[in-house]
Amino acid sequence: MLDIYDDFFGYGSGIYQHISGQKVGSHCILVVGYSQSQNCWICKNSWGEGWGESGFFRIAYGQCAMDGPFTPFYSAQGVVFPP
Repeated sequence: MLDIYDDFFGYGSGIYQHISGQKVGSHCILVVGYSQSQNCWICKNSWGEGWGESGFFRIAYGQCAMDGPFTPFYSAQGVVFPP
């Protein structure tokens, strides 16, 4: 989960860092990877392929309270796929 600010809605590409605007809420996303060389998380959003980088975005480490000490990452456990 991450905090969403006004400027997040205008994200198109690159590594997002909160610059301006007020917090408008929180949003669940899927972290699919990271880049140590770019110091960012690689994430999938649920807003469709027309948003961001084909539905994905990169966000700098430490942004929007998504990787802070009080916002833990959650994982799915006990998922059973049908045969």
